[in-house]
Amino acid sequence: MELTPFHLRGVSYRVGGRRILDKISAAIPARRLTGLLGPNGAGKTTLLRLLAGLRRPAEGRIELEGRDLTEWSSADRARRIAVVPQSPAVGFGFTVEEVVAMGRHPFLKRLQPLTARCRRVVAEAMEATRTLELRERLITELSGGEQQRVFLARALAQEPDIMLLDEPTANLDVRFQLEVFSLIKGLQRERGLTVVVALHDLTWALRYCDHILVLNAGRLEAAGTPGQVLTPALVEKVFGVRAQTVEGSFGALVDVGPL
Repeated sequence: MELTPFHLRGVSYRVGGRRILDKISAAIPARRLTGLLGPNGAGKTTLLRLLAGLRRPAEGRIELEGRDLTEWSSADRARRIAVVPQSPAVGFGFTVEEVVAMGRHPFLKRLQPLTARCRRVVAEAMEATRTLELRERLITELSGGEQQRVFLARALAQEPDIMLLDEPTANLDVRFQLEVFSLIKGLQRERGLTVVVALHDLTWALRYCDHILVLNAGRLEAAGTPGQVLTPALVEKVFGVRAQTVEGSFGALVDVGPL
């Protein structure tokens, strides 16, 4: 039987005595797109940072392929897990190709130039994300949607098994939201990736996620397929709105209204 990449076992996290996550127990299915849903302050970003190994639980444990995540070295994690934060920090003056090539750093020694294989992987990552034609452009010259595709390319250049994304469509126009989520789902399917993405939009979750975890005030409210979990009662309880799932001309969507 295929291993579940991540198991969370009673995971809690605190900041200054305030509990951000409270006894989360869940499994992340392999080779699927899992969405983390919840209102602002629910703990989605914190949970992603814990999965990435950037924070340690105050209580409980996170297992990656059966081993406590704290037992993995940062280099080993970086070869398995790619992280795309909500607002990636990239200095001025870098070209698109240079940004994507940063994804090869876990495989190189300090100051080691890119190998021929690294250059091939970088080119393939740009081709997969439709950024190859942008390779000589400065990252700061690009639109928000183009930048997000570049950051996805950088993550792909790590050749990860697991990709963690924090609200990848935040501050993007609807057109670019659709483009980015379609790209993420396509890459997940084609490459057999395990993807975990924090998001707000219930319709994107319904259309693109195979599995979702719903957080509410730091607790796990529900887990399962979007069709199982996004019931009117659950949406009302967690998000404070009335909701129903309807079939639109371009796919299912969640229609919401005030209570």
